[in-house]
Amino acid sequence: MIEFPICTKLTPSLNVYSLFTYSNVLKDLLHEVKFHSNQHLALQLSPLFFRIFNYFSIDKRYSLLYVPISKQRKNKRGFNQVELLANSISVYFNELLTISRIESTRALYDLDRDQRQDEMVSAFSSNIDFSNKKICIVDDIMTSGSTLINLSNYLYNQGALDIKAITLAYKI
Repeated sequence: MIEFPICTKLTPSLNVYSLFTYSNVLKDLLHEVKFHSNQHLALQLSPLFFRIFNYFSIDKRYSLLYVPISKQRKNKRGFNQVELLANSISVYFNELLTISRIESTRALYDLDRDQRQDEMVSAFSSNIDFSNKKICIVDDIMTSGSTLINLSNYLYNQGALDIKAITLAYKI
């Protein structure tokens, strides 16, 4: 039996903390948020993250950063569900940081691990000075980890001191 929240050591320098495995129920909930514009549901899910903060000692020394989506995808949906989650939990953190997706990537859900990794290389950009910052990345689901790995690599290359990631779900 898996205990929740779960911690996955994605790389030597990145732990990902997830509340749930990606079950059919959670898949349906996230689909409802992403593709049926149920923003209210996203806001109802956000308080669940406080369980991770307490359990894994993520505190106000961290700045929160949400995983961005491309401008095209945001225009199509009308919102970024992860940005909604981040905004609702940002009071717990020192600051809310933003980063840009510099190019529109293909939807990752149909790609295998290697294709996902290739798709996410050089996908992020920011004018923020990340030097010596402790950063907590928030995302809705982790499947292969490609997005979180590439984003954390970008942040470490920009001088980030420590990075943790939190997700609602982890696909086993």
